[in-house]
Amino acid sequence: MRTLITGSAGFVGTGLIQHLLADPAQHVVAAFTTSPPRQLGSALAIQVSELGADTDWSKALDRVDTVVHLASRVHVMNDAAVDPLAEFRRVNVAGSLHLARQAAAAGVRRFVYSVRSRSMERPLQPAKPFVPTIHLNQPILTASASTRPSLP
Repeated sequence: MRTLITGSAGFVGTGLIQHLLADPAQHVVAAFTTSPPRQLGSALAIQVSELGADTDWSKALDRVDTVVHLASRVHVMNDAAVDPLAEFRRVNVAGSLHLARQAAAAGVRRFVYSVRSRSMERPLQPAKPFVPTIHLNQPILTASASTRPSLP
């Protein structure tokens, strides 16, 4: 089995890579944007541009059976974006949907979407731009999966 991990340099991503690599039948593709994840072991590291509606995932999705999508825009301190909510939507919503569409087109059989954030571990604070974008993704990705192979 070949699994693509987005957000592979994050806390959950690095742990998941190590767990999957313990199984010799697993082949892991670790997608990263700036610097390769630490402790890659035998994982194949593929650099992609930032998560967005124009990201080309074709190289990372080559022969992949499962995508575990952990990447998102979170924990932005001193945000310089003119419109932070629009930037969160561009990355977290449009970027995730774009990845799901490319994964479906590439024949990926499973798409697992998971987000871990401190804001998700305590009562939700809707005023924070990250929270509404995550709530938008669940119905969008669910609808996309139900209409596969022709995603909206």
